[in-house]
Amino acid sequence: MPKWFKSNSRGHKILIQSTLGGTKTIELICKKFKVEFTLLGEEEKLVNGISEVVWNHTTLHMRSRDKSWTYLQMLLPLNNELNLINFLKKKWGKKVLWHLEAVSQQGSPRLAALPLLKWNGIEELNEIMEDCKKLGAFIFNPHVLTVEGGGLGVVDADQVKAKLKFDPKGLLNPGKLEGWGIKEQFNI
Repeated sequence: MPKWFKSNSRGHKILIQSTLGGTKTIELICKKFKVEFTLLGEEEKLVNGISEVVWNHTTLHMRSRDKSWTYLQMLLPLNNELNLINFLKKKWGKKVLWHLEAVSQQGSPRLAALPLLKWNGIEELNEIMEDCKKLGAFIFNPHVLTVEGGGLGVVDADQVKAKLKFDPKGLLNPGKLEGWGIKEQFNI
């Protein structure tokens, strides 16, 4: 954790980015459940704000310390999140470290994850991904070259349209979007 995190505890941490007005509610919830509450202050006034320890930054920080870790990106199965986490914890132990984030998917609250994985070869990585898929997680695999190979598995016309709009000459990330090579088929 960055130096600004004052707690000496080595247990679980929950970092919440909130409006200053929302912190009172969070503090009351923490008190109710006997959870330590630390208000870090305003993001702009911190040397390294909370943004440094969220989403992909967790991966960057871990890999800067130990290159034997990698990660996955996933959307956890709705109403089955805890079963998936507990199954992986039981099967894989400390080879999987969880980073969870609350997100909104089409207006519904969901949990997304960027779990860190101790690298032990492609076979083990594939087995972990299969375990997640069998329990209903949607995997966005960062270990592949193309967008389609990492998630949907099919060409998404909306992604091709967005690339045409923001990168009409296809200069950024060449080869990353399989649909770019067949964009004429979409009558865009």
